[in-house]
Amino acid sequence: LLSEVLDWNFIPFTIIREGPYGIGSVQQFVEHNPRENYYTLTQDEANHAGRSNELQTIACFDLVANSTDRKPNHLLVDAANKLWSIDHGLTFHSDTKIRTVIWDFGGKRIAKSHLNAVRNLARQLESPEGRVQELVDQLYPDEVTSLQRRIEWVLDEGKYPGLPGRARRRRD
Repeated sequence: LLSEVLDWNFIPFTIIREGPYGIGSVQQFVEHNPRENYYTLTQDEANHAGRSNELQTIACFDLVANSTDRKPNHLLVDAANKLWSIDHGLTFHSDTKIRTVIWDFGGKRIAKSHLNAVRNLARQLESPEGRVQELVDQLYPDEVTSLQRRIEWVLDEGKYPGLPGRARRRRD
């Protein structure tokens, strides 16, 4: 829902279902090469540059959603060369926990288009309706409050955070 509301649409269709072990989510399978992952996508400088906007979008999403479990294999490329982001089970926690594999953009400005999408979300959260209301309905009140705080933080900072305690990864 968040990806749709932000109009970023890089998450496969996902629904909530109750199964034999309780309530969970089911995500549409993306046919992909399992040998490709974040590291293989970024090891080649030209490929990394070509995917930069997509990766920055996902990194911004991870900040807003508080995605705390971004692993290299959670980025998939389908046969049409579309980049997908999967496995969002650890998101929206009320405590901000930046845990991602995508640290390449630490200290860089977040694109205006991304900030505009986040700003638009902030306005929609003031009087939620439609898909934004659906999103709010899936969260606990403290998670909604934390989402709003993270949005304010992202908009105030306007740049990607760096990896705590480490220098940025060099590409040479």
